[in-house]
This record gives sequence, structure tokens and C-alpha cells, in this order.
Amino acid sequence: MSLFTETITVQHAPSGTKDQQGNLQRDWSTAEETVYARVCVTPFSSTEADLSSLPRDQVFTGYKITSRRGVRIDCASNDRIKWDGSVWSVAATPEQWPSAVSNRTGHVNHSEVLIQRVTG
Repeated sequence: MSLFTETITVQHAPSGTKDQQGNLQRDWSTAEETVYARVCVTPFSSTEADLSSLPRDQVFTGYKITSRRGVRIDCASNDRIKWDGSVWSVAATPEQWPSAVSNRTGHVNHSEVLIQRVTG
């Protein structure tokens, strides 16, 4: 049985304009999309927060995406991931694990990307 059965789409948005506070706002309507098939997506966290000052509870959900051997997921920490009908934020700097059997520069064994979503 293969664990690498999921498909994700990495969204990379160009730099947009700055808001009133000077924060850079990305233009997601013109984002470039790259599809990666046959990746493994596994849960890594889920937390419920009872924040009495807010009108409702929040749930923080996280997953780890792992690519197949030799596949580099081209993704940055400010990109988004579309998976399972939802849009997810990249939760940390994506990791590119080097290959132990190849001396070629830039060759990876696999990539790992942590994604998260907050609801509520």
C-alpha cells in the first residue's frame, strides 16, 4: 500500500502593494500554481483554544507534506497550499532533505512542508 496518494497545489503570489501599516500584501488572485502529485500528507497537530475573550473557540490544525524520493517541492514559507478542498498556510520554512547517495548539487532525497489552518 502506498502512502503517496495525495495531490497538492503550491500557490506562489507575486509581491503586491503595501497596506496602510506598511505590510506587504500579496496578490493571491494572480498566484502561480504548481501541482505535485503522489505526496504523503499526515497530521502533525490539532489544538483547540478556549479563548474566553473571543466570541468562539478556535481550532489549529496542522499537517506534514512529504514528497517522494528525489522530488523537490518548490515552496517558500510565504506560499499557500491547496489540498483537500481547502487553502492552507505554510507553517515553517520548507525543508529539503539532501540525498545521501548523490553528489549532484541540489539533489534532494525528499521535501517536507508543514501546513496549518485556523478555524473558529
